[in-house]
Amino acid sequence: MKATYLLLLLLCLPLFVSCRNHKFKTPQFCRKPRVPGLCRASIPRWGFIPYLGVCMQFVYRGCGGNRNNFSSCQECLFRCAGRLSKRKRCLYLPYTFGAYHKAG
Repeated sequence: MKATYLLLLLLCLPLFVSCRNHKFKTPQFCRKPRVPGLCRASIPRWGFIPYLGVCMQFVYRGCGGNRNNFSSCQECLFRCAGRLSKRKRCLYLPYTFGAYHKAG
């Protein structure tokens, strides 16, 4: 019986170690700059800043842009910083833009 548990432990240990050492690789689209777009809308969105490892709020104009454009900071962090990220921060716009401003 003890031999079975020992064998099971030895088989599972490499899986545990490899999971702990896994590094999250930021997707290519998260490395692109935040692009506000070309139209005249004023939509609050979130984009990843790779060199800081944070998501920052920006105003999307409603058309154009790229995939570094998320509806929430949580989605941005999940997709671009990964679950294994230790630095999870959201940077909000410091001012009211048009009729929209939502802090917190």
